[in-house]
Amino acid sequence: ITADEPVPPYGILAYYFEIKLLPSRAIYDPTVGEVLDKNPKRGEAEKLQGKGSDASGVEGKGSGISGSEKEDPDDEKKSTPAAKSDNHREIQRYRVAVGLCTDGNASQKKNIHGWAQGSLIYMCNTGQKCKFMAKTKPVGSDKDRMSLDVDDLLDVKDSVGKWEPAIVIGASGAQIRVHYINWDTRYDEWLDRSSERICEFRTHTVGPVGQLFGEDYDENGGASTGDVIGCLWNKSDLTLTFTKNGKAMGCAFTEVEGPFFPAVTLYGSG
Repeated sequence: ITADEPVPPYGILAYYFEIKLLPSRAIYDPTVGEVLDKNPKRGEAEKLQGKGSDASGVEGKGSGISGSEKEDPDDEKKSTPAAKSDNHREIQRYRVAVGLCTDGNASQKKNIHGWAQGSLIYMCNTGQKCKFMAKTKPVGSDKDRMSLDVDDLLDVKDSVGKWEPAIVIGASGAQIRVHYINWDTRYDEWLDRSSERICEFRTHTVGPVGQLFGEDYDENGGASTGDVIGCLWNKSDLTLTFTKNGKAMGCAFTEVEGPFFPAVTLYGSG
């Protein structure tokens, strides 16, 4: 999706894609447009027929790829709150994320998250909207330190002498304001750019090359097996909205400018 594509003078230019969260034993075959059960009871792959799907096995927008299971005597049992909880735990284990990535090759790099700087994401397991930050700079010279700006990642020695990963959240003249990642905002503080408590990111700490910064977004706390998650970038007003089962969950990000790559990551054992 290019950043310079003109917006029509009358109307809306938007991009949309969606995914469906299938059971862990299901596999989608795009060559035939069907969902197969890779661990069937009778030893052979069975089609998982979805209600209301057409011959291609693909339903309309908001419903995604058909993947409902065949009728089963235990269907009533599966639809109970306990079964819903089990489905949610399955998504928790596999950590599916969907959104717009700024680098089409991000998943091939040494990055456990699979995203690139500035990517905008919905986390299916938590329901949070996240931004991936991986902006780092050297801090060896005075010139380097004067260039530090908002969203730069650093290693910072806290008030008790322990090195912690941090992000710059404010910059003013000879000082920067830092937030310690995974710590409460009450520990945010202003530091002189020349402070010896500042080092280049991952000099004294261990972890991934970037960080996911999330905020509460989905009031239902995330997605479960069978849910369809959509990603809608409205280029006319530069907003990004995520949908669940065809319903918008509210504006997630503003001032969203490309280029972007539609992306999904799946992380977990198996």
